Amino acid sequence: MKFAGVQITRTTIPTGHDTMNQEVNTAAIDTQTPAPRQGSDLLGGAFLATAGVIMTAWIGGLIWGAAALVIWVIT
Repeated sequence: MKFAGVQITRTTIPTGHDTMNQEVNTAAIDTQTPAPRQGSDLLGGAFLATAGVIMTAWIGGLIWGAAALVIWVIT
């Protein structure tokens, strides 16, 4: 690669830590993680649906209240 007319080369310096990193990566891969439970996904979906219904009702109430206020002010 050239930068401002100067040839730049990348060199790697062995540090002796490569085997340690490889052992850590291998240990991380070998660990067993539990599979996520299906029930928690359904429960999360139920909470999300409930929040959506409540939020829709709240916004609808605000719109209804604003419309009632405007109608009351106009008449």
